[in-house]
Amino acid sequence: MRPVALLAAALGLLVLMGCSGLLSDVSPFEDGPVVVATASERVEFEFPPGWYENPDEHPFDLQVFSRFQKMNTGVYEWSRADLARDVEPRQLLDLQIADLASKRDTFDVHIPERTQSFGDKAITYVTYAGEKGLTRYLYTFSLVEFTAHSDVVVVTLQVSFPSNWDEDRPILEGIVETAQVRVAEDAGGTPDLPPG
Repeated sequence: MRPVALLAAALGLLVLMGCSGLLSDVSPFEDGPVVVATASERVEFEFPPGWYENPDEHPFDLQVFSRFQKMNTGVYEWSRADLARDVEPRQLLDLQIADLASKRDTFDVHIPERTQSFGDKAITYVTYAGEKGLTRYLYTFSLVEFTAHSDVVVVTLQVSFPSNWDEDRPILEGIVETAQVRVAEDAGGTPDLPPG
């Protein structure tokens, strides 16, 4: 009888932890969003509490994981000055999609492309379902084009599991929507505003 009671108590504790958010990918105990910038420190994003930057080597200009790594966001950033004259931002998005597609067993459109405007930026989203080995993932690619900073181009790659998609989608899209170009300060500590 004792092992059964112990098992019941352990299961009850796990249920309480799950209901209280202790097992959630978003920590209920940390204050406010986590703001993280790309390697160049030119572009920043806000992530939910509990998310953390990948400390290991990776191919992105920024990679951030959710608390239990059920979701992640990778960010590529380019300066248009570093691109060939005829390269358009859309080509950078297509390049990232083609690269990942070449590394997956299957790769199909899950949610067709759509573009939303937010005043200071336009974001083009497209989500693919892909399989790698025994696991299926959802990959959302986003092209972020800044209205006042057309010299900066950002492409994000976000990964989630299909079983969590209904919960994860608004979180992932919300992260991309927070993208903003940091305004540099001059030597006097005042913002260096764009010409206009």
